[in-house]
Amino acid sequence: MKVLRQKLFHIHNSVFEGEISEKSFQDLKGQLSKIINEESDKIIFYVIPSHKCLRQEILGVKSTYTTIIS
Repeated sequence: MKVLRQKLFHIHNSVFEGEISEKSFQDLKGQLSKIINEESDKIIFYVIPSHKCLRQEILGVKSTYTTIIS
C-alpha cells in the first residue's frame, strides 16, 4: 500500500487508480514484484492506451481528488 500511494490514488480497500508515465509504470511494477508473494498475491493493472478510450461513470460518492500524478 505504501508503494502504491506514492504514485496512485487510494480509492477503496485495495483499489488504486491514477495516470502515470510508462517509465513510472515500469518502475512501480519492479518495486511491487520485489515485495509481493507471487504464490499468493495478485496485482491487476488495467492499462488504457489513450484518453480517447477512457470513459468513467460513477454512481454514488464521487472522488475528492483533483490532481493527476505523472
